[in-house]
Amino acid sequence: MPTITLIPNELKRQAYDIKIGRGLLEEFPKMLKKTRHSKYVIITDSKVKKLHGEKLCKNLKNSGTDCEL
Repeated sequence: MPTITLIPNELKRQAYDIKIGRGLLEEFPKMLKKTRHSKYVIITDSKVKKLHGEKLCKNLKNSGTDCEL
């Protein structure tokens, strides 16, 4: 089971959570399905994108969520 740390970010205009941990690539599509949003933004750097971007996109597409890198 993945270990995920949730960090709430309570901005005045819009609050959101930051998730950090092992197993997120596999769990991410399941987490998105629990929300009511239709679009998402993933913020990363070029090193993390190179290491994990393709796998994340593949997992998202396999769950029916469109993805672009």
